[in-house]
Amino acid sequence: MPWIMVPVLLGATAQAGPAFKKLKDTIEVRAQGDTLHYREASLYSKQDFAQILKEKEGFKSTVIASLKRRYGWYVLTPKVMFNEEESTVTVQCLIKGAMYAPKSYDFHWLLKDLPFDLYQFKEQGKGLVYDGTIEGVPTIIRLQFPYEPAHCHEHVWPRWK
Repeated sequence: MPWIMVPVLLGATAQAGPAFKKLKDTIEVRAQGDTLHYREASLYSKQDFAQILKEKEGFKSTVIASLKRRYGWYVLTPKVMFNEEESTVTVQCLIKGAMYAPKSYDFHWLLKDLPFDLYQFKEQGKGLVYDGTIEGVPTIIRLQFPYEPAHCHEHVWPRWK
């Protein structure tokens, strides 16, 4: 009987049967016009990854469903890729509808279920970076912009010079 897997982005995978625990998570969001390019790479143990590959199509379907459930109508063209050499699952999609003014973005869609906001990110050139843990998983979140960003709790806009 196949396991029922419900991937939880930004954390461990909950399922009926043994749990797949992420060892590391890296999320990159790159702003380009009115579109955000989202990419999340999750590292698993070799043992967990081998089991994920056995249920590849079901895992892929539930990852995409989880992505759409978490981020809602913002998600376009989701894609799931498996890297057997690195034991990683990578999710990519476009995020539309997060730009609320020219060059200004609302990140509530990303931060709403997290225990922190953009003030826990460090400014690095034309980006903001979070480097910490989420649900016990070492996590890096990089937000990249075509400008040096200014921000509040959930919003980003170009810094005045």
